[in-house]
Amino acid sequence: MKNLLLFLLIPVLNLSQTLLVPDINFENKLIELGLDNVLDGQVAYNFEIEELDLSGSYIQDLTGIEAFPHVEALDVSYNLLTVLDLGYVLSDFLDLNVEMNPSLTFLNIGSINSIYDLNITGTNLSCIQTENVTQMQWAWNSF
Repeated sequence: MKNLLLFLLIPVLNLSQTLLVPDINFENKLIELGLDNVLDGQVAYNFEIEELDLSGSYIQDLTGIEAFPHVEALDVSYNLLTVLDLGYVLSDFLDLNVEMNPSLTFLNIGSINSIYDLNITGTNLSCIQTENVTQMQWAWNSF
């Protein structure tokens, strides 16, 4: 009887892994993009997303961005970020736009091998942490 009850409950259980998303503006943008459906402070992992445009969304905290480990193009321009940690990214290359995040002081690019486009215009970066970037094709910076 216990096995039958457990078998019947399996479809009710949420088997997808989720991550916390404490920034309501970040989660609202994910909902707008169709990558989340309920404003509940969580987002499910999505291994298929390669491009993510979060620009102009008043995002202060990108906790939960790890749910998109295969992102190759990330636009977080015109937000309110202070720190951006992309150490989770599994892609070998990245196109990254952090333009006009005036309080952004720290960027961790992690183990990404190649940066094709890095726009840091209008930031206050004092540290860009990398592990093994071997190629950078284009970097934008004007203060």
